[in-house]
Amino acid sequence: SDGIGMAINSLPFDEQEAKALVPRDDLRAIVNVLRRAKRLKVVFDGKGEESYSSALVFMTDLVQYRLECANYRFPDYRKQLPTSHVAIAHIDTVETARAINALKAINAIKDYAVDLVIDENRLVLASPDEKETTIGEHVIPCETEGTIDMRLVGSYLTTALRLCGGMVDITATKPYQNLMVKQNGFTVLLMPQMSNKAKAVYEADQKAKEAEVPAKLKGEQTTEPKSKKPVKTAVAVATKA
Repeated sequence: SDGIGMAINSLPFDEQEAKALVPRDDLRAIVNVLRRAKRLKVVFDGKGEESYSSALVFMTDLVQYRLECANYRFPDYRKQLPTSHVAIAHIDTVETARAINALKAINAIKDYAVDLVIDENRLVLASPDEKETTIGEHVIPCETEGTIDMRLVGSYLTTALRLCGGMVDITATKPYQNLMVKQNGFTVLLMPQMSNKAKAVYEADQKAKEAEVPAKLKGEQTTEPKSKKPVKTAVAVATKA
């Protein structure tokens, strides 16, 4: 479904690699306590299958919280991260969020869409209606590299900007692939909506991939094996004495 795929935060960790999968609601219950703590120690307690810890322990100056880990496994999130990008924009989250809220005011759809365009030294945010017609647009001057045109859910994009805060980099590869919002080791991955433009790019890429396979097979079939030189064999000849 369309929306936020995941959020990743990288923090310094001196110990060896450890993994723990804790339900989100359990973490929410202690967020306010962790905010008030001056010092915090995190302990990965015990080891289960596939090196997953059995519990995650948060130790503050006054209290200690032990959260039991879930008994299922989270997929390898690294596979969801784009390894390259064709477009990047360096933007201010406050200014961008205000522009999205302004577009929301003129769009009556609940899960309102926002067309995000990275162009030469500008970020264009547009509000399309159900007929793919632009009914509002906001242009933000910014540092950019490359170009892309993709569609996102406006509320999810606003949430991602609020989570990061300050100046962020947004990077994109394809209009049908995940968008990354990054700021100082914190990354939010957003899943795009499939607009008509995104579908056209996806179908063109699929046709290009399908055309590559027969071409490779044809090349393998038409390649003639190199002619081998005749091998001389020794023959024993018997003679009468």
